[in-house]
Amino acid sequence: MKEVLDILNSFINYEKIGTIPRDLENFKNFLKKFDNPQHKLKNVVHVVGTKGKGSVSFYLSRFLINAGFKVGTYISPHLVNIRERIMLDLNPISENDFVRIFHNVYKNMEIKSKNFRTFFETLTAMAFLYFLENNCDYCIIEAGLGGRLDATNVFDKSNVIITKIHYDHMNVLGDTLDKIAFEKASVIKKNSLVFTSYQEKEVMKVINDFVMKNSAELFFVEFETINSSLYGVEFRVKDRVFKTPLVGSFHAYNASLSIIAFEKLTNMKFKNELFKDIRIPGRFEVFKIGQKTIVLDVAHNYISILETISNTIDLFHKEPIIIFSLSKDKDLENISRIIKPYLVLLPHIENPRLLKPHEISEYLEKYLIFNTLKDAIDFAMHSDFDIVLITGSNFLVSEFLGLYAL
Repeated sequence: MKEVLDILNSFINYEKIGTIPRDLENFKNFLKKFDNPQHKLKNVVHVVGTKGKGSVSFYLSRFLINAGFKVGTYISPHLVNIRERIMLDLNPISENDFVRIFHNVYKNMEIKSKNFRTFFETLTAMAFLYFLENNCDYCIIEAGLGGRLDATNVFDKSNVIITKIHYDHMNVLGDTLDKIAFEKASVIKKNSLVFTSYQEKEVMKVINDFVMKNSAELFFVEFETINSSLYGVEFRVKDRVFKTPLVGSFHAYNASLSIIAFEKLTNMKFKNELFKDIRIPGRFEVFKIGQKTIVLDVAHNYISILETISNTIDLFHKEPIIIFSLSKDKDLENISRIIKPYLVLLPHIENPRLLKPHEISEYLEKYLIFNTLKDAIDFAMHSDFDIVLITGSNFLVSEFLGLYAL
């Protein structure tokens, strides 16, 4: 496995660079070497959006599994182990299968040529081959960055879930909501089913335009949040009431989308029992370490971080101490306004994608800089704060989970 990871990590990794390839043609041609596995997958559901993609992917996958289907799920990035990205029935691919399929893909690469594959493309091809090999009933495919030029956008036919679209990756996707929405909604295919919920007006216009252009069918999911507590979120969709055991009011949006998608895709009526065993790693997970309550959330854009802090205060009625990191392509100026009222701990983490602590501190008033994440955690654990919120980056949460196997 180490040899495989060393090879993979030598590839171009746009997740760390913070950009995407300029076109999909090379990757599409590469997939022809495997007889286009992406076109043979059954019931592909392509999940795009700015926030909630991972949550919807986990929700819908869990619902389908609990209903008796075999489900392949492809997500990114991973939190602890790269095998988390390619899952069968939400179980990570085994080391043996990962190594075997990697070598199958690797031997078909044209090394040192313009067709050499990237880190994300390699994993995407591996996922397609793994899901096809296992004859999955449904394939839930989360887009990486954007949609239009994302390596996951290579299907002839797929249904689409569009989660909340907001400002993120503006250097790549555009500096207005309609430009960002164009990149996301471009994955809509002919005659597909499209699911979305509340969006900004300009975003809905773009989505509607793509739906009309592709003779697709749009399902707009309306919901109402009834109650949000440490015991879960109760919400209403039309005349039915559901309750997810997961914490955080934003779950009403993602769960509602997933419920309606489940019903339309399977022609089955959703029952609350389908929430059984639901867990979404790193999405507003609450842990107890000693006397401290730890809130872990991979929120990494303005609207997600705003919701995470609001939910933390609403649920615990206390001000948190925040351990924070942020990628270079994020909207630091506006995000800093959200976290400025709080004491923010800024650890140094070795990752070329992340801003340095001193770069973030220029926008803050109450902050402390630490050489390591462990130093920041130790400070928080001995502070007078009862609530420790760790947020701002997948990489930060991943680093934390590497220290604490929760």
